[in-house]
Amino acid sequence: MVRQLTGYGKTEMKSFFGLIGHRNLVLPLSLVLGFAFGNRIAFLSDFAVFFLALMMLISTSGIPTKSLLSFEKLRRDLFWTILLTYIMGGGLMIVFAYILLPETDYFTGFVLLAASPAGIANIAFTLVLKGELELSVNSVIFSSLATVVAVPLAIYLFIGGSAFEVGGMMLLLIGVTVIPLFLSRLLQRGKINRVISKGRGFIVNWSLFFLILPAIGGNRDTMFDQPYGVIMISVVFILVLFLGGIVVDRFLFHFGFPRDRIISSVLTMALKNGGFTVVIAWTYFSEQAALPAAVLAVFLILFFFFYSYFTGKVKYTT
Repeated sequence: MVRQLTGYGKTEMKSFFGLIGHRNLVLPLSLVLGFAFGNRIAFLSDFAVFFLALMMLISTSGIPTKSLLSFEKLRRDLFWTILLTYIMGGGLMIVFAYILLPETDYFTGFVLLAASPAGIANIAFTLVLKGELELSVNSVIFSSLATVVAVPLAIYLFIGGSAFEVGGMMLLLIGVTVIPLFLSRLLQRGKINRVISKGRGFIVNWSLFFLILPAIGGNRDTMFDQPYGVIMISVVFILVLFLGGIVVDRFLFHFGFPRDRIISSVLTMALKNGGFTVVIAWTYFSEQAALPAAVLAVFLILFFFFYSYFTGKVKYTT
């Protein structure tokens, strides 16, 4: 039937949709089209909250319910998640951004990014690199819930904001993180779960596409007029992801951590939910504040290839 309707068999269709939904195609395409269309696609930012909620709903539907109910395991990884996601990864972003981009909207964007939850790509990359899946899942769960407190706190400490703005923001954070996380339990039932699991990567990647696209388009003229800002944003990511990732990897190896724990720890430190940051930046700050999160999409792909090569070359046994 599939071949009759489309001219392709099931295997060929699966390969086709796998190709057009692949992160390594979708994210670069969002950058290319963003530069090509510029402000003409800025109207897509009006739908940002919808795409973020959809992305969180579908992506977290892949997290087993038993992981949400395993409080002992969550407690075990609680300190580790705070240390890696916020203190190390987020702290390094804020420090380097403050040095290179002080008192700019870009710095605001880095503060929001530093307080954002671990990226859902953490789980996918962990599977590919054979890291500790349980740590990656727990880091995504806890950081998503902690975001309701982490973002307003970071804004209060590093940017400043009124109580009204913070209160409204907390409602938005609950709407795009906590509620989708718990509603996603409904998608784990029988046939629905099987259907969603087949298209999860496709939906998540294209939702991220529609978040990054207007962020790049709305900032295109700014990037051409002020290339220094883009260069400094790139330098921050090189320092945090590549240099920071190597340092954390070798530091944990020195203290005898197993290979799978090291890999998941580095990914938890490095990978942030850029789509989440884009929405908060648009809603409460400016287009420029969304640019670091959009640029991060490029560096996450580069970092994944780099870290894949790195983990294959260095030793993890004494």
